[in-house]
Amino acid sequence: MLTFNKIRNLLLSLSIIICIASDKDTNKYDIPAFYQSHFNKKLSLLSTYEKNMGSKGDSFIFITDTHVGANRMTSASLMRGICTNSGINKVFFGGDVITAHGSKEDLYNQVNKQLTTYDDYLKPYATIYNTRGNHDFIICSSAKDTVGYTAPYEVIYRFFMKDLENKVNQDLDNPNSLYYYHDNQSAKIRYIHLDACEDSTTSVVCMGIGYGLSQSQYNWLIKTLQSLPANWNVIILSHIPITSQLAGQKRASFYSPLKGLLEAFQNASTYNYSGTIGGFTLNINVDFKTNTSKIICILGGHLHKDRQRYENGILHIVTACDAYYSQDGIKRTKGTVNESCLDACLVDINSRVLRFVRFGAGYNRIYHYNNPLYTSVGGIKQITSELTGTLTYLSSDKTKATVSDTGVITGIVQGSVMITAIDANNNKEFFEVKIQ
Repeated sequence: MLTFNKIRNLLLSLSIIICIASDKDTNKYDIPAFYQSHFNKKLSLLSTYEKNMGSKGDSFIFITDTHVGANRMTSASLMRGICTNSGINKVFFGGDVITAHGSKEDLYNQVNKQLTTYDDYLKPYATIYNTRGNHDFIICSSAKDTVGYTAPYEVIYRFFMKDLENKVNQDLDNPNSLYYYHDNQSAKIRYIHLDACEDSTTSVVCMGIGYGLSQSQYNWLIKTLQSLPANWNVIILSHIPITSQLAGQKRASFYSPLKGLLEAFQNASTYNYSGTIGGFTLNINVDFKTNTSKIICILGGHLHKDRQRYENGILHIVTACDAYYSQDGIKRTKGTVNESCLDACLVDINSRVLRFVRFGAGYNRIYHYNNPLYTSVGGIKQITSELTGTLTYLSSDKTKATVSDTGVITGIVQGSVMITAIDANNNKEFFEVKIQ
């Protein structure tokens, strides 16, 4: 097994240019001047949320899809500023270090850049928990390149797990795996980091490593869920969204057993699957009828956009990329607050609310989890939002329920919908509504 130092030397030796933020970029040790006002405003909101939440909850930073070749790494100074001025001491990285196209040398340059800025720079202030993405670590010269270059698994493993082996619970039957969990005992939250890109037999090379989970990972996940103490909460981290409404039908098909298994857990039921998906032959039989724990959300990236959905009792959240790729009508201009994107996330157990404070491009988000609002067909329900000022309300499905300009929901037919409240600054609050 290669040691971390040997791999670090390998990365350095293969790098033609070590892409550390230069004077022409931003000083990674200080928050850039153009970020100061924005940062202070967001930090003030975060502080208010922390005080209101009290001790019953947890918090972390979530950042994903750095794609380092398209990133000035300003987020490093932002994350250090957050950790040193709040109670946050965990950073969850959602995957995709590498850009799709480039050379072998580009790949190692990008890996080294993230190591030297995000990992080493944040180490005194927070533990970084990594989740592998579909580009980790593979690169192609162009979309027509059907071979590309994939880094040795030892390099991939050491990048994602080098500081975690003694801090997390891995698969004892597969000790070199990239999936694991860790607990917050006081908050009674288990964080499960999945490797959604295990399949190396069905890769579309220019788009990275193949999708899907192995039988071994499913076996481990079932044991991990079944071993939960009573009445705990779970947050699942998966780079790839697993619902077709977010990921698309074809991509989500690789995760249909995962979706079925997690919905069985959430709803205290059973799930069975037997078949072949991608390069994996799967046989899954689970009984969660006695389960008393709940999934707070499934959190990931991959889409480079902010998206969310309630489905079969589970909240699915996708966060936009930290790389300066424009999306959702937001131009990601270098040298402005829109060049970076990350969330400071607070889990309020008492009120069953997730609050995401956005640093950089995008907006703040508030999610109500495992606490749906109920109304009947023809009945009405008033939304009470944390947001202030004049609000706009939207229904995800007007054939099931409508919502008025003042936040009054009217049930149309049985089912469930997501109601969104939006303030003048485009900050959003999301509610699950069930029509009975």
